[in-house]
Amino acid sequence: MIKSRSLNLSYYTNKIVAVTMITFLFSAFCMVISDIHAPFTTHSYLKRHVVSISSQVAGTIDSVRVKNGDIVNKGTPLFSVDKTELIENRDIAYANLVISEQHIANLKIEVEIAKDKVAQQNEIVANSFKHYKRYEKLMLNNSIGQEQYDNAKLEYRDELKELEQNKLDLNSKEIKLGENGENGGLMLAISILNRSDNKIKKSITFSPISGRVTNLKLDIGQTIDKGTAQIAIASNSPEELIANFNEKSLGILSRARVLVVFDAMPGQVFHGVVDSVDSAVSSATQKTDDAGKEAYIEKDDRWIRKSQQIRSTIIFEQQFDNLVSGSKATVMVIPEGTLFWKYFSTSVMQLMAMFRYIY
Repeated sequence: MIKSRSLNLSYYTNKIVAVTMITFLFSAFCMVISDIHAPFTTHSYLKRHVVSISSQVAGTIDSVRVKNGDIVNKGTPLFSVDKTELIENRDIAYANLVISEQHIANLKIEVEIAKDKVAQQNEIVANSFKHYKRYEKLMLNNSIGQEQYDNAKLEYRDELKELEQNKLDLNSKEIKLGENGENGGLMLAISILNRSDNKIKKSITFSPISGRVTNLKLDIGQTIDKGTAQIAIASNSPEELIANFNEKSLGILSRARVLVVFDAMPGQVFHGVVDSVDSAVSSATQKTDDAGKEAYIEKDDRWIRKSQQIRSTIIFEQQFDNLVSGSKATVMVIPEGTLFWKYFSTSVMQLMAMFRYIY
């Protein structure tokens, strides 16, 4: 009896081992050929639109109004630089504007005076001309001498020269004043004042988008340069998943439906769609950790040479507020029209989702 039970246990054990081995080998075979029928990759990451932000003016930080991880709306003040010097420069610019306006007012008076002088000189020239012409007639009638005639003629020419000089003086003052009141010095003074006002406004840096604060590098009292990235904002816009598939899957990737498991969200399987398929991924590695740089995914090693990777962009209907840019994920395509591969993909990804609890 005991021997019979031992034989039955051995029989069933062998059966279980055989079934397990067959299942394992079959699964392994399916995973090998899935690159063609149901492409699978662990080389994928979540990508958010990330904006690197810098101050538009150089100076010393006097306030930091956010911290890493904060959710901010577009237009939220992030940090500011001390504007004491900017205000002083603005005062100088305003004083320069006042001086320019006073100069313009003085020029307007000088122009009016010059116009009056021209008008008066026109009358003098007219009278001198009449006097000269009268003496010319008297000279022809021998009523006056040559000297008197020459003096009248010379006087007329002198008054005419004086008129021309007055007109030149008026023209010079009108040029300084500017045509239609547009004086270059005044325009420059206004421009400098406006620039000073803009710099004061730019002393406070605002968020250009809504999103999450990251890569904050600021401390109060720190001196910063204009244009140097000091903070980044990861956008709240719909996320994209960047997935690098083996090039053998190129034929079925376009607009394919996929299943996605995020490492940070074990036990959950999400649905997405391949929105675009890009060129092959460069093998160059990322060398900097600057704010706003996206994560880099290494390429697969297959046999004795590296396989080429096809960069694909996957979009979702839902938004993942608890995931950060660069969150890793596993992706598998759901083939259309093939029931076996559809169930195979679903089973593999459900298993992968549970596996993420322990790895």
